[in-house]
Amino acid sequence: MNTTPFENLYQTKLPTYEGAQGVLVAHLDAIVKGLNTPKQGKPAIRCEVRSKGIKSANSLLAKAKEKNLEGDQIFKEIHDIVRATIVCNNLNEIETIVQSLKAEAKKRKSFRIPRFIAKKIREDDCVNNPRENGYRAYHLLLEVDCPGHGWMVSEIQVKTLLQNSWGVLTHEDHYKSVQKPKEGDGTTFEETLIHELFKALGDNLAATDQIAQQIRNAIVRTEQVKWPDAGDTEGIASTSNTVKASKGKDTNGKPLLKDKVSGQPMPAYREGQTVAGLVVHIPLEYYGAIVQLADGTQGLCHISEITGQYVNRIEDHLQVGGSYDFVIKRVNGSKLELSRLISKYKKA
Repeated sequence: MNTTPFENLYQTKLPTYEGAQGVLVAHLDAIVKGLNTPKQGKPAIRCEVRSKGIKSANSLLAKAKEKNLEGDQIFKEIHDIVRATIVCNNLNEIETIVQSLKAEAKKRKSFRIPRFIAKKIREDDCVNNPRENGYRAYHLLLEVDCPGHGWMVSEIQVKTLLQNSWGVLTHEDHYKSVQKPKEGDGTTFEETLIHELFKALGDNLAATDQIAQQIRNAIVRTEQVKWPDAGDTEGIASTSNTVKASKGKDTNGKPLLKDKVSGQPMPAYREGQTVAGLVVHIPLEYYGAIVQLADGTQGLCHISEITGQYVNRIEDHLQVGGSYDFVIKRVNGSKLELSRLISKYKKA
């Protein structure tokens, strides 16, 4: 069987690329092992390395033709010959993995950020900027030191399970062969339909990824919260004005009011009173934070009452499981409206 000059050149370089692939996967396995281990109360990042193997001669040649590359230029200008994929469960984990890869690349001796490749080339965020066919992933170029051959560029793709399944479902070779249809270029109806269906599949999986992320956020919040029993002040920081009511009575020893719904006693809190509270929940609707006081009473700190200024992310100011001082802005029946703007509402 006759081989082309390019195929011969590819075969001579293949052992080098296979060596670089082994070095890359070894680094990634070690990094992922660390990410999969919980640290300082933080949940583990659930991810695994999936080696994609060396780019085939046919795929490499097809990409070279797109870029008008020939000979050794192909191996210098195409950066994803050596590649691997890290697959994780949720969207937020992608950012954590990418930042960990960058940090490790600065510490490891045989693993580094490419020195002569511009950032816009070495990083491609297709998660927030998906491709027209619906493809989503985060691409990062890093160099590995291959013994006997020096530094070699490799591509790492970081994807969620659903983003990875998009490639499996659409069959990678197939979707790459179907380009975006252009008016008047002879594209068939079937090719146009395939392209639109690929995009629809990607968009639907992305929507499911968002739901999966919300579920994960809720689970993490549940795991972080320590729910104190009524009258139990453990885990809630005390202040000079913290309410320390005994069960069934307020701080003055008077019977507590009854909650209209639950029938449970309600403390006689007063507007302008400073209290300490534990943030137990930040609703997905993002209107504020649910705060639990020392005796188990809950109140709402609206997002507008956190700093007095525009707040983009509540988590930048209040953390679930964190204890903070609040002032009671308003007592509305059995409901408490809280504020972090203590000097604004505090009463002597």
